[in-house]
Amino acid sequence: MLKLALVLAGCLLTGCAHSTNHDPSIAEGTAGKQLPVRVIIYFSQASPADGKQLAAVISEACHCSPIFIRPYSSNALIYEIGLPQNHPFALFEKALLAGGVSLGVQAIEQDILMQHQQ
Repeated sequence: MLKLALVLAGCLLTGCAHSTNHDPSIAEGTAGKQLPVRVIIYFSQASPADGKQLAAVISEACHCSPIFIRPYSSNALIYEIGLPQNHPFALFEKALLAGGVSLGVQAIEQDILMQHQQ
């Protein structure tokens, strides 16, 4: 009986008695999300003045809540987005180009400098 108690105690200490796997990302509410990505959105002319309309188009394309970071130039803006795991950047880019035509969206790229700063 003592041997059984020692084996069980050893298993409890090493975690082998717990039958479910604990994924910390699920507990934190981040399951299914990639790390935030900064994107530079270029426009055919000056950046649009209606930020709410642009944010709605970006939100629809990324299935997230975009965060405005800053202007990049007179015809580009930087936003931070969080794409779902099964939604590659290329799909986001295609959706934003299609949905942003009326706002003059011309091109989208990932902010490479952000990746080097992390």
